[in-house]
Amino acid sequence: MIALMVMVLIMFMLTTVRAFQNLPVVGRYKPMVVLSGSMEPGIKVGSVVLVAAVNPDDIKVDDIITFPLPRKPDNQEPANTTHRVTRVIADSGGLRFITKGDANDTVDNWEVAAAGAGHPDLRDQEYRVRVTAE
Repeated sequence: MIALMVMVLIMFMLTTVRAFQNLPVVGRYKPMVVLSGSMEPGIKVGSVVLVAAVNPDDIKVDDIITFPLPRKPDNQEPANTTHRVTRVIADSGGLRFITKGDANDTVDNWEVAAAGAGHPDLRDQEYRVRVTAE
C-alpha cells in the first residue's frame, strides 16, 4: 500500500510542471522544467533537466547552461533559461557567455556575465546541464 502511495505521488510530481521548479538542490543536481521550445528538438518543452553548479571558468563553447535571464524592468524575479554557449568572452569586462537556443535563428540579445562589470558574482548560479529526461 505504501509503495502504491509513493508511486502515485511520484506520478503526480512528474506531471506537475510547477512542482519541479520549487524542488531544492538534492546532492549536486537541481531539477528544472523546460518551459519553451528554444532548445528543441534536443530538449523538448516539458522536459526535466538536471543541472549542477559549475565554475564558470570551466564552461566552454557548445556546453548547455541554465542561467537567470536579465532582470525585467518591472523588477520581477528573473526566469531561468537553458541555452547553448556559442562564444566565451574573457576580457577586461570579465567572463561572459554568448548563448543561443538550438531552435533559434540568432544568438541571444544579452550576455551572460559570470561576475564583475556591475553584475553579481554568479559562480553559484551558473549551471551546466548534465542530464535530460522527458
